[in-house]
Amino acid sequence: MITVRNTLKENIVVTDIFSFSKWNSTDNEDKRQIFGDHRDYNLINKFDTKLRQRDSDFSKEEIRTIH
Repeated sequence: MITVRNTLKENIVVTDIFSFSKWNSTDNEDKRQIFGDHRDYNLINKFDTKLRQRDSDFSKEEIRTIH
């Protein structure tokens, strides 16, 4: 999250792909145990979902540009 924040602070229109392989490879039960509050867990999941959507949107745009 810090890497994403710092990168976007430097350049809001950056098209970098951000990797969250550690978070994605952790099963949901383990993810829930990391946080003591469901609000924090839900915020992280929402953040991850939005980043995935961002990557997907950039990929679709790139495909349209190529064709």
